[in-house]
Amino acid sequence: MNVISHIALFLLSMSIMIGQSSLKQVKSGTMYEFIGKKKNVKIKIDAFLMSDHAVTNGEFRNFIRQNPQWKKSRVSRLLADRNYLQHWTSDSTFPAHMEHATITNVSWHSAKAYCAWKGGMLPTNAQWEFALSKNHISIQTGKKISINEVLLKWYANGNSDIFKHGIISSDGIRDLVGSHWEWTEDFNELMVNGDSRGGGNQESNFVCGSASLNSNDASNYARFIRIAFRTSIKASTTTKNLGFRICHPKMEIAQ
Repeated sequence: MNVISHIALFLLSMSIMIGQSSLKQVKSGTMYEFIGKKKNVKIKIDAFLMSDHAVTNGEFRNFIRQNPQWKKSRVSRLLADRNYLQHWTSDSTFPAHMEHATITNVSWHSAKAYCAWKGGMLPTNAQWEFALSKNHISIQTGKKISINEVLLKWYANGNSDIFKHGIISSDGIRDLVGSHWEWTEDFNELMVNGDSRGGGNQESNFVCGSASLNSNDASNYARFIRIAFRTSIKASTTTKNLGFRICHPKMEIAQ
């Protein structure tokens, strides 16, 4: 059995299935607070479960069938802007080849509603960033890759490939970056002075106007880009390259 096969079996052993979503355990740990007045401040991240892939068009259609208030023809403009599900051809149809592609053109409100329907929630900024901080390998080659190189290349190109399945973390989380942006529970925490609607362990002490001066890693340009993007959107915003995935903070995998 080759190295890639061993990795696949290991990741499979760490997952559980809920509906069509495969949840992976992101092990607990610590990471340095990115922006704050004090240097080298560590924050503890408790273990949590995160879906190994972003929610797809097919999965989101199942949600809409049981929650018709989220149809593109019925949704309130307070909850989603006019571009909501614009790539769908009707309230329940989209091009057949997009069945397993990442759902995009969804608002924070609709993403949050989907997660609640599934018994979970959106990952917090801290959880999402922690998942991204783990080691990543190429799914094709099995070789370790630099996530910062992937990020900077992707951000520079500005291209979105919602079918891409190129990288996987040591926890089994696929394509957190490289194909689409993702909603988080407290995406706009900079705008609310670090307060979180989601609770739990959060990065705090963000300062919008002087973020780089208060950063503990001014060289992490890719993260500044994510912060800028997250604080530039509203909860009703929808775009063609913004999707989401589910998090289950309080669930544990049975041993």
